[in-house]
Amino acid sequence: MRTLLGVFCLLALITESALVLWSSAGISAPKGERLPTDLETLRTERPEIVFVSNSILLDSTDDKIFTELTGRKTLIIGHRGSACAWWYLALKNVVLSSHTRPFAPTERRPALVVFFFRDYDLTDPGFRVTGLYKTGIDEMSLPKEPVLDTLAYRGTMNPVTYLLTRYCPLYQHRQRMSQQLGSRVRNKVVCLLSDLPGYTDQAIDRVFLEENLDAELLTIRQLAAASRQTAVAGDFPRQLHRSFLPHMIDLAEAQGVRLAVVRMKRRRDTIPNCEPPALREYIQDLAAYLAENQVPFIDFTHEPRLTLDQYGAGDHLMATPAIQRHFTSLLAERLAPVLAAVPKPGADRACTR
Repeated sequence: MRTLLGVFCLLALITESALVLWSSAGISAPKGERLPTDLETLRTERPEIVFVSNSILLDSTDDKIFTELTGRKTLIIGHRGSACAWWYLALKNVVLSSHTRPFAPTERRPALVVFFFRDYDLTDPGFRVTGLYKTGIDEMSLPKEPVLDTLAYRGTMNPVTYLLTRYCPLYQHRQRMSQQLGSRVRNKVVCLLSDLPGYTDQAIDRVFLEENLDAELLTIRQLAAASRQTAVAGDFPRQLHRSFLPHMIDLAEAQGVRLAVVRMKRRRDTIPNCEPPALREYIQDLAAYLAENQVPFIDFTHEPRLTLDQYGAGDHLMATPAIQRHFTSLLAERLAPVLAAVPKPGADRACTR
């Protein structure tokens, strides 16, 4: 009986694999699926300030509170797990939107766009652009994205991997296929054997609750990943012109929109003198470059009012209303000099850079 059951499960798995492969083989990567929604939100909300980043922003900051504290209408455009490639696309295809739907003469663009980052993220163009992350990239992309293609893919991959990523649908969608297959096994095969619909997903959710995570172990793994990133992106002078950062600055300048960047404090930085020496040198070079281009740089790394007890798992501040209000208040305080230099609606919007 046990052997028969094993054979049945194997046949079910093979069948599901074939279905997933067949359904995925001819699918081209979707392009721009998220753009209409974000553009409509931008037009409806008409913000003066836009914050762009990933979960470090989404968990820590409340744009409504920032609006309340500063009197400047603010909007967050973010995507969990995103990095500089996604941020570049959000700036180009949403905030500036010159390649999608130009703003009507009566409409105004946001005056200031603020990017939130950690460590080397601003100059690491190949960071989080493949696998599961590519879906988010595709959703923010136009049919042709030459800068994205050159910097994120051609410039960071060996020729064979690049050709497979660019031209082979099965390779492009291998992560999506794996997800679909895993989902079908969980939701059909396991449920069939256990007669408990949803049991597997419920068990996974229960095991991986944030309170069950070892925050220190997660931090160690994140630091190990950061160490690997140092080897790739830690040389600022070499990395700068391979990155999206100069393109982002040029795009904003051309449209008369100011940029600012905010460096978020990591869990590591709640312990004095834990910032790696190589990273300190990199940040000094980054700060000098931003100053040359009149891009304000706000660094929370040594902010004493962000303490270890305010962190959840890993590098994220706990996404509670109290902590979000606390950090958003600090952000409003630190950005006050920047906002003072940004024209309010109706004022002269000539480029001040």
